[in-house]
Amino acid sequence: VLLRGGFTEGNEMPDSTPQPPPPQSPTRHRKDSSWTGWRKNSSKSFGLEMQHPWSRHLLSRTKTIETRAYDLPPELVNERIRVLESRPGRDGVSSLPNTISIADDGRSQIKCVGWVVFSRVVRYEDRDAFARDEGKHLVTKDSGYAWKDGVTEAIYGWVVGETGSYSDEGNEDGLAGVNRLVRRMRSLYELEWDDETAKSALEEGEGVG
Repeated sequence: VLLRGGFTEGNEMPDSTPQPPPPQSPTRHRKDSSWTGWRKNSSKSFGLEMQHPWSRHLLSRTKTIETRAYDLPPELVNERIRVLESRPGRDGVSSLPNTISIADDGRSQIKCVGWVVFSRVVRYEDRDAFARDEGKHLVTKDSGYAWKDGVTEAIYGWVVGETGSYSDEGNEDGLAGVNRLVRRMRSLYELEWDDETAKSALEEGEGVG
């Protein structure tokens, strides 16, 4: 009989079943959805790291649902998020540091290739529901991002509303005026600007406001 604390009746041997790690508290690079910095009145800008070629599939709208193991902070729904393109790598594993200095060779690690607005989030709670939208999220059953029975509890689908490519808009450098990128939540980075003037100039060029 398994008793509280992982001991068995009679021999008091500990249970060898692996236990899940304790919940992690928010830190500088690991914010949760309640962080006030996500709020629209915070004047902060954010970017989403996406590996090539998924970033291009999203901007071309070949991919109309971006899948993640976590929810999009509600304050970022219907807000422009820059698409930060990184090199192809291991599925689901970021190769980027928590802080990227753009002045110190940051552009060799990442490109800001466009922007996206996610209109809503859907939550997939079973394999069949996830498979039905394969034509939208492009995640095949043999992908590292696929549903895994016995492991996956839920997958979040960030539904693409609007997109824009900086090359199409005549702006080849979506990081102009950005001093550094700081990870705030998984693949979401905050863009820290050299000054507010540079930020305002880029946003005016994007038609934001």
